[in-house]
Amino acid sequence: MSGRQPENDLVAVNDFFVQVGFAITAWAHVDESLFRISQACVGPAKQCAIIYYRTPGLDSRFKLVDEIVLSVLPERLKRNGGHDHASVKTWKKTIAPHEGLLSVRRRIAHHPVSPKWTSQSSMGGDSSLDGCKPDPVLSFDIYANEMERLRRSTGENKTLGLSDLKDHSNSVRHLDHGLHMFAAEVLEKHL
Repeated sequence: MSGRQPENDLVAVNDFFVQVGFAITAWAHVDESLFRISQACVGPAKQCAIIYYRTPGLDSRFKLVDEIVLSVLPERLKRNGGHDHASVKTWKKTIAPHEGLLSVRRRIAHHPVSPKWTSQSSMGGDSSLDGCKPDPVLSFDIYANEMERLRRSTGENKTLGLSDLKDHSNSVRHLDHGLHMFAAEVLEKHL
């Protein structure tokens, strides 16, 4: 008789989809931070909200806010060989990770999820426990479907597992923290 415990499957389901939720929530915070930066540059919240929220998608919103922020920051320094002002460099460094992160966000939002059964032995456990075959362990992956794989030959075909989702959420939180720091420590000086 198998020692399989269905409650372990429920834990695996819960852990995976909780991480999906954390990733989505982390992006909601980034969206709010972008709005706050936009508002700081543009002015009244109501008018800024009309402009910002009529812009569909986070990629377009990043581009909008980038353009607005750059319009507030000092232009290139001619006496310095045409190099960007330090504040512009800080802004560009702050938002640099967003493109790669948005790519993963799109995958989380639009690619299917698939359960995966793995034996203990392939996960580093002992496969010969008292001569019994080990119980399979349930995990989940977000994967590119066959049509997506035909279209792309990049890393977007790699599956995303639980640890990938955790890493992504941490990276998005780091991006959000950078936006907050930029607004408080750099942007405020130019407004």
